[in-house]
Amino acid sequence: MIKDRFLFLPKVSTKPNKIVCYNEVFRKNWDDNDNYTLSGVNAGVTRTKNLSSNKIAPEKKFHNFKVSDQAQKNIKEKVNWLYSLARSRYKKSLSGKEIFNFKINFLTLTLPSKQKHTTAEITSVCFNQFLVELRKKYQFENYVWRLEFQKNGNVHYHIVTDSFLDYEITQRIWNRCIEKLNYVSEYRYNMSALSVTDYVKKYTSPGANDYEKLRQRYAKGKYWNWSNPPTIDLKICTSNKAIASYISKYFSKADKSGCIKNDLDNEQNSFSLRLWFCSRSLSKLEAIREYIDEIEFRPDILIKFAENVRTYVYDYAIVYYFDIVKLSDQCKRYLYPYLRNYANELCYKSAE
Repeated sequence: MIKDRFLFLPKVSTKPNKIVCYNEVFRKNWDDNDNYTLSGVNAGVTRTKNLSSNKIAPEKKFHNFKVSDQAQKNIKEKVNWLYSLARSRYKKSLSGKEIFNFKINFLTLTLPSKQKHTTAEITSVCFNQFLVELRKKYQFENYVWRLEFQKNGNVHYHIVTDSFLDYEITQRIWNRCIEKLNYVSEYRYNMSALSVTDYVKKYTSPGANDYEKLRQRYAKGKYWNWSNPPTIDLKICTSNKAIASYISKYFSKADKSGCIKNDLDNEQNSFSLRLWFCSRSLSKLEAIREYIDEIEFRPDILIKFAENVRTYVYDYAIVYYFDIVKLSDQCKRYLYPYLRNYANELCYKSAE
């Protein structure tokens, strides 16, 4: 009698934007009494690690200010987790503006004057302090941020969070942080010398007719003695269409033409500089891996018949890629609770 050498157990792996169906393979180790034990064969099964002290870790290479393709995928995955777990709620800004169905914020931080310090120093002195102050002011626990450079060479930071951030308060916090390196003072010095005509000429876009808007901005700047520059851009996401657009624009784009960076930065002063990061709460969220025979809810069957799903069939797996915000309401009604139950087990808490 020929004994089976392998055992195949169907399994499904679920993320907010990807579902994989595959077999977990075990090798049957038969003994003389026709009994067997199992040992893992493929990925996903715990194996004995090589504990040899002679094992050499791979050398860490300088990122050269370019986010890798794998990092791009990781960023998009974490933002999808963040959005999927965020709950719609009503908020009211300091100015009295009412926001219905708020889910997440997309925040961009910029410098109001020419960058004169290394990006590592600005990140350490200003940006890290900004994150500390957000934690004190808001329920700022779930977030992803990414560092990039503008065409003028200045660093800027993109942040996505499920915490509601008020525009005016957030701008004052950021301006206070960057003033530690005198960026607001430099802006105030430069702007104080401009007349309203100079200001309009400086900031008018080609072909645009926005004189009145710029004149009002000039008057507001004068009122504040140019001490509160417009250094942030805050997008409030209340719709599925918006989240898809912002993820594509800010958090999952790849620079195909070469990376823009600042001339002040080099490998020596930026080797350990992070280009992106996510909160610990999000870093714990990976994939929900379960044996098909042990689960009542079958995400693979649900997604198989959904629209806007890309399906790839390989020798050992079937992979479904999808944009969760574009799924039908019926799909979301089952998929969202499935993801949230997993997150709850890991003590993930969405912002109130």
